Amino acid sequence: VEVPNTRTRCQMDPPGSARADTTSADEPIDREDCKTAATESKALDFHVEKYAEALENWPARGQVILAQFTADAILVYQAFKPSIARHAVKHQSFEGCMGYSTSRMTWIKTNFLWMMYRSNWGKRANQQAILAIWLKRSFFETLLRHAKATQGIGVKAKQKRKEQNKGNEDRSRDGRNKTCRFQWDPDHHPNGSKHVYRRAIQIGIKGKLAQTYASADKKISPILKIIDVTPFVTEQKALLNGMKKAIKSECQKTDLKVARERLYTGIPKDLAIDIGLDDLLVDDIHEQE
Repeated sequence: VEVPNTRTRCQMDPPGSARADTTSADEPIDREDCKTAATESKALDFHVEKYAEALENWPARGQVILAQFTADAILVYQAFKPSIARHAVKHQSFEGCMGYSTSRMTWIKTNFLWMMYRSNWGKRANQQAILAIWLKRSFFETLLRHAKATQGIGVKAKQKRKEQNKGNEDRSRDGRNKTCRFQWDPDHHPNGSKHVYRRAIQIGIKGKLAQTYASADKKISPILKIIDVTPFVTEQKALLNGMKKAIKSECQKTDLKVARERLYTGIPKDLAIDIGLDDLLVDDIHEQE
């Protein structure tokens, strides 16, 4: 009896495996669903490129969000001690992990090189494991809306906030009661030196949103995928260590690779103004060092 090729769910078996190319009466295969699932899975991988190529696509200045993202997801980074990282990767969540507390503020960063500076390329104590975490964009923007600036939002954002809050006691009080935080810090070069003209954002998560972030319940969890990128970080750190000091300041002339990041787009205008995000033109997006 010929079995129709209409499998209702994709098992994601490796190509060429015994199950990948067979059908059964109780598991008809929908090849289009499999292709879609495979494409989505690949999109949520950790993509890298040569540092020289990255520089050609990064803005030279401004408070900007550089990130790896899709229409529905954005990649953020966190550094942990290995035991926490192992739990997170195995369970694809932080819930139930000893050493991880939702009562403490946890900070996420969209910028790979900022994470490398903060963790010293995974060499700092309790930051030896680097995780790349795909989040729903809707949750990422919710975090920003529920975050209070700790520093560096810029003159335009301060003026806009003043205008919006004028005569609006409820809005002003709402701003004071926000439990999350965000701040703009100097971006960094691969050798750890500060970028003079460009700033990167980091977000501190606390309260109910921290509990949601850590949840293992797929109905509410904003985490789509957790990837341990420590081996890649270790490999690139070794490459940096082998460079002479003069070459470290010109990494675009080497084989150094970094995360493939671009200017984060599509953020609502009111939110962009509220967090002090610079409005850059396409012509501005070219890095000069």
